[in-house]
Amino acid sequence: MRIKTRIILLFASVVVVIAATLSGMLYAEFKINQALLSSRSVYAIVSQTSQLKRLATEISNTGISRLQAQWAKNTTALKQAIDSHHGDETITAEMRREVAQLDEVFSSLATAFDGRGKTGRIADDGQGHLYRINHLTMLLHSISTLADRIAAKSHTRIQWVQKQRDRVIIGSLTVWCGFILLWCIALWTGIMSPMRRLTESIAVIGKGDLKHRVWVRDTGDEMNNLMISFNLMLDRLADLTVSRKRVLDAAEHERIRIGRHLHEGVCQDLTGVCMELELISGESDHKNTIQRIRDRVARTQKDIRQVAKDLHPVMLDEFGLIMTLEWLCDKHGNSFDILFQPHIDEADIPRSLYTAIFRITQEAVSNAEKHGWADTVHVQLNKGNSTIDLSIEDNGQGFDSSREYEGSGLISMRERAAAEQGVLTVNTSPGQGCTIIVSFPLEPCIKPTALKADFVRM
Repeated sequence: MRIKTRIILLFASVVVVIAATLSGMLYAEFKINQALLSSRSVYAIVSQTSQLKRLATEISNTGISRLQAQWAKNTTALKQAIDSHHGDETITAEMRREVAQLDEVFSSLATAFDGRGKTGRIADDGQGHLYRINHLTMLLHSISTLADRIAAKSHTRIQWVQKQRDRVIIGSLTVWCGFILLWCIALWTGIMSPMRRLTESIAVIGKGDLKHRVWVRDTGDEMNNLMISFNLMLDRLADLTVSRKRVLDAAEHERIRIGRHLHEGVCQDLTGVCMELELISGESDHKNTIQRIRDRVARTQKDIRQVAKDLHPVMLDEFGLIMTLEWLCDKHGNSFDILFQPHIDEADIPRSLYTAIFRITQEAVSNAEKHGWADTVHVQLNKGNSTIDLSIEDNGQGFDSSREYEGSGLISMRERAAAEQGVLTVNTSPGQGCTIIVSFPLEPCIKPTALKADFVRM
């Protein structure tokens, strides 16, 4: 699945979760408001019932007329509270009946007390008065019991609504945590993990290991395509490296061929010319002219031999790299102090690196003499764990490495180092000399045919 598709799906899921969370919270808020309204009506019922019970204790012959108005007010308020309560209809209907009977009993009791006040005797016998008082008390007790039941149910409902709200909150938090986890997994598997593999591979390749490849999953997303393109780029770079090495090897072979031709052909012909001149010098009257010709031919022969050596020193094939480097340092020893320290055995150096090491050393020493005006040059050849390291350090004038300046000498050295999968580093600054360090891997050069199928799992 593509990263863009994952992000769209996650975004849509987040929108759905937000909508569901808001809906759940609004529903819980609505239920809480309903429970609060119900609890207010329950509070009013319980309060008015308590007021009626208090008034019932104050009923007497002298106070009945005073209590009638307050009784009517409280019963009216109780009926309104019952009508406003949206709870169990069975209980509220029973309470309405109880309140209606309560009004009838209170009215009959008030009539009885009112008749006794007018005639001087009670309108009913004492037994009937006591019955009405008891009936009134029983009705108030029944209404109070019903109010308690309503209050208990309202409390239970409020607790239930609170639990539902807590469940909605906990569920929303759980879903959000799940989506955050999904986001993290999607970002890690889709972006962070491939970027980590790509960064680690770049670090490995930066050390000169062009055989390394990024492990690619067959996911078809953008990062997968990026890493496939990166591996293809490395294949092309490796092909170019091998091609460049072949070009340099071909140039070196051409140097060898030209050098041998100059040494074995032109120099031999010049030697023959010198011998012919020697033979005719005794018979000719132009001895001085012949001598000048012989001297000029000798100088030309010497120059050609020097050119042949520069093209390809025969010592490199006959005596090895270390002795050739010693000869090179001795050759430049007349111009400045030069020290060569090989901390490696000849057998540990692959023959494929002979030419590259010699040419880089030759170019670096020549640059130190011609451009750096150095007095001292220090050449070292060391063996690392998996590399062969060449170091050329001089005390010349150096140059500003921050400027984009690379002469043909530096370019040639970089080309030769890169052809052998080596890494060339130049450390220099104006007035501080120059140090050139080249690290060659000991592993053999990679082949272009093996590159396209070589994927390294990280």
